[in-house]
Amino acid sequence: MSEKGHSHGDPHSHSEAGKTNKEVWDEKSGDYDADSKDFVEKAIPCLSNLLAASGVKGFDKDRRALDFGAGTGNLAIPLSKLCGHVTAVDVSPGMLKVLQQKIKGSDEEKRIEVLCCELKPGGNNPIEPNSFDVVLCSMVLHHVPDMKAILKMFKAFLKPNGLLFVYDFAIETKTKEKLEDKKDVFSLGFTPMSLLELVQGCGFRVVQSSNVFSFGFKEFNFPVIATVGINDSMLKPKGTKTKPAHKNRISL
Repeated sequence: MSEKGHSHGDPHSHSEAGKTNKEVWDEKSGDYDADSKDFVEKAIPCLSNLLAASGVKGFDKDRRALDFGAGTGNLAIPLSKLCGHVTAVDVSPGMLKVLQQKIKGSDEEKRIEVLCCELKPGGNNPIEPNSFDVVLCSMVLHHVPDMKAILKMFKAFLKPNGLLFVYDFAIETKTKEKLEDKKDVFSLGFTPMSLLELVQGCGFRVVQSSNVFSFGFKEFNFPVIATVGINDSMLKPKGTKTKPAHKNRISL
């Protein structure tokens, strides 16, 4: 995974001068869960509901998921209640150590594989194509300089008809103010339509793209978009925009 970021609910905690993103997140790993509390409390039920609406419901021992930018496992752990295997990937050893401490001795420990590495599009990644039924990318995409390349990598990781689930910031004034001076941020937020078109242009059939909740951090509230795409084998990645199908659920 690119060191440009990982899953979080804290819009302030991005790279600091003179430090790599990995170093920053390692330092913040002890306070991360407290800072992300409101995001996580809203993200978990929303994730469960939207996955269920797309057919991912109930535990399936053969279901496999990838949490790209897993952090301390706040979403990987609930994913493991639906999936027999979850690969939790992050560049921060500190964050993943917290995850391992959370699940030590539990049933989740048997189902969650912790992988500390940087996944790169076109790179020699330790993940085989067509490996996952679900790929989760939570609050990471705005960190990525080449978003299309990452999304196409996710498509390659997914089995046919596998699901891509993306959380990211909805664009609005306060979010832009907090993100625009961060050197590791490449998008100041999305609209439901812009995120739909980005995901759809990379070969996914988008079935959901809407504003889903806002989370509080200190004195601010930050809106979040959820976009769900299906890895349709009939669709190929392309650079041209296409109109969404009539069954797409879009809230502008």
